Amino acid sequence: SIHYLLALWGRLVAAVPYVRADTGARGHVQALEKHVLTVVETYVESMLGSVETVMLSDGALDDPLDDDGSLKEQLDRLPVLCRFQYGPVASIILNKFDPLLNQYQELMAHLGNASTENAPADLQRRVALVEGQITWLVYLVGTVVGGHSWSSTHMGEGEETIDASLSRRALQLSQIVDYRLNTSNGVGRSSSRVEIALLYYFQNFRRVYMFMWDQVRAF
Repeated sequence: SIHYLLALWGRLVAAVPYVRADTGARGHVQALEKHVLTVVETYVESMLGSVETVMLSDGALDDPLDDDGSLKEQLDRLPVLCRFQYGPVASIILNKFDPLLNQYQELMAHLGNASTENAPADLQRRVALVEGQITWLVYLVGTVVGGHSWSSTHMGEGEETIDASLSRRALQLSQIVDYRLNTSNGVGRSSSRVEIALLYYFQNFRRVYMFMWDQVRAF
């Protein structure tokens, strides 16, 4: 299954510091960087594609987002892979996130203060598709931003900037969700999945950055 494959690649990445130079470490690392990027990109494409596949199955297929155990295992294994090639991986996520964020904002503006359930069927399907895909991306952002605490012993150069860029998208989504909820008096509520994914992001952000700030202040 997916989490076993992620675990396998994660072990390969974790072994990099122990590869001896006289056994061709440079070539090994370069090859691994290339393949890991392909693995992560394929994973992202697969998860985003699964949203529409599940919708078209009309209940015949299980939704991966409903399998909490498998989802947690995948999210636990992704930080090591993603932060190994953090810059390129972040670009992959952002290139998917930005168009979806724009689509979602347009769909929410189209819905106005009305609930999604009262919208035309076609609009409901478009909202469900975008919300499902953006949920996956928020989980990805949450796990890689929060992954610093267990994927390395120090913050690599430029990684805080990448964390900030990814976090900006999650915060923009949160603003869209919050604004629509407040202006519609609670009627225009986003999918609970989106809300849960955002909570996951905030928990990870708080655990890494608020804890780090507390440690700095302690000194």
